[in-house]
Amino acid sequence: MLDANNTVEIGESRKSIANCQICGHRFTSNPLNFSTYKRRHQCKRCLRILCSDCGSHQCYIITSRKSLNGTSRTCSQCKNSLEILEKILREVIIDDPNPLNFKSAEIESEDFMHLQVRRKTIVDTGSKIAEIACDMATNLSIFDRKHMLKLYKRCFVGSEAVKYMIDKKHARSVTEAVELGNEMLRNRYFAHVTRDHDFKNEDLFYRFLIHEEDEYIAFENWNNQKIQKLNWNSVSSTGERWFRDSGAMTLKHQSAESYFDYLNEFSSETPAVQEDFDVVKKDVEDGRSDPSVFRIGLREFLTFVQKETNFEVCRTNVINVLKSHLVRNSEVGYCQGMSFIVTFLLCFMDEEMAFWSFEQLVDNILVPDYYMGPRGGNSLNGYIVECELIKEIAEAKFPWFRQLDDPTFVELFGVQLLIQLFIDGLSPDCTIFLWNQIMGEPGYNTIIKAFLAIMAILKDRIEDNTPPFKLFCNLSELVKCPQLQETFIAISLNAAEIDRQREAIKKRRAQNWSVPENRVFSKLAKVTHFSREEIEYLQQEFTKLKSKVTNLRGGSFLGGGSKKNKARDSGEVFASFAGRDHAH
Repeated sequence: MLDANNTVEIGESRKSIANCQICGHRFTSNPLNFSTYKRRHQCKRCLRILCSDCGSHQCYIITSRKSLNGTSRTCSQCKNSLEILEKILREVIIDDPNPLNFKSAEIESEDFMHLQVRRKTIVDTGSKIAEIACDMATNLSIFDRKHMLKLYKRCFVGSEAVKYMIDKKHARSVTEAVELGNEMLRNRYFAHVTRDHDFKNEDLFYRFLIHEEDEYIAFENWNNQKIQKLNWNSVSSTGERWFRDSGAMTLKHQSAESYFDYLNEFSSETPAVQEDFDVVKKDVEDGRSDPSVFRIGLREFLTFVQKETNFEVCRTNVINVLKSHLVRNSEVGYCQGMSFIVTFLLCFMDEEMAFWSFEQLVDNILVPDYYMGPRGGNSLNGYIVECELIKEIAEAKFPWFRQLDDPTFVELFGVQLLIQLFIDGLSPDCTIFLWNQIMGEPGYNTIIKAFLAIMAILKDRIEDNTPPFKLFCNLSELVKCPQLQETFIAISLNAAEIDRQREAIKKRRAQNWSVPENRVFSKLAKVTHFSREEIEYLQQEFTKLKSKVTNLRGGSFLGGGSKKNKARDSGEVFASFAGRDHAH
């Protein structure tokens, strides 16, 4: 599992790690005893220390600077994760099943960017360089070769390739042959086996990319415009489907104002909106919507999508959508987590569609006051109600859940999953699968169903009292998409019964927060560390102050006679504080 506590940063000492962090094999320190010598290696993706058996793969890691020009060492688990990411990108953005521009009469497998092609290969580009590459791939001496006790499979020697090009009249001199070889290298027909050298007339090993097989995940064509269908702030087929099926398109057509009207209506003269906007701007400008803040799987996905867009432009797009949201939904306001959702939406659609899709989420898919800020009463009251509802449903569906020692598991484990709607914690394929359900079957019950499915998959670890934070950190490794799909489909919920339970929880919660009962005092004591006597004294003083100010103003203590302002009365002022502390 990708446990942050068990990794070593690149460049730090690895000697403190005595065993491989995957198989547990003990490292040995005697390089002269080749029969037992086990060197330490490091996966450049998850940063774990590995033996040569567990870290034998070379993969293209888009977030790695070295991988901009080649591949990096990865472990078997990261290799599998990268293959899943390839599959996602193929399903979402790729029309051409053969982006490396190679075609074969005898292709054994049509796996995306992972073709096992026989030696007789035809290069289908029509250029002279392609013809020469085809000739060399077919006729050069390509063997498994060793250097410094390391085996390099299916490679050729640079000096032999230079001699071959001159003999076959592809080049007239050594200089011309080297230039031609570097042209083929730049066009991704072959590469140095460790990506450390350009093409040279030396005894260096090179390998055609079609011969890489399992040792190389060919993300080398990220910048190939022919296959690029997914761009930041652009409409994709997935985005169109979400926009249509979620009801966001209908919401847009029913609105009297357009997205650009809301964007242009923003005014700093409204203190509440300006206050929220300042928080939005600070969050985004501090990088809280940048790929670097996301976990590794989604970080790679976002890096790919944003690769041709300046990061300042990406931030501006996120700010624009949230700014328009604050104008249209000023009572809801902003909470951290919204920037993650908007960033994710902008991977599949443009600003306007992302805005209406987000507004549809807030207005109609999520329960009312799910994201409601402190101005609307108890902060995130809807989210807290849903946590209690999930707890009740889990206790009814999972007998093992009733035996847990930790009654706050759902709140602690769900705070990032539910506030961010499963963005970042899970692997990209799991995230896209769940969003297909959320946007395809609008309604918060779909989100409850998804959360219960994740809990069912993690049953053994939850029963072992694994800390919720540790579960969340390792979620992408613990929850695999096929298992999530199967579990999600198997869970059935009664919508009418859930609505009844939700209303009962709302009423119970409103009563508990509005009347200073024992439960309220116990919660306030836990949050504030005051004694009951101190809380009662503060309550009395607050009531006196409220009465004086109300008489002076001739109306509501908080200004205005709306239900939302009147609701923040007496013990509920304390409760609002307690709720905010609990949720944030």
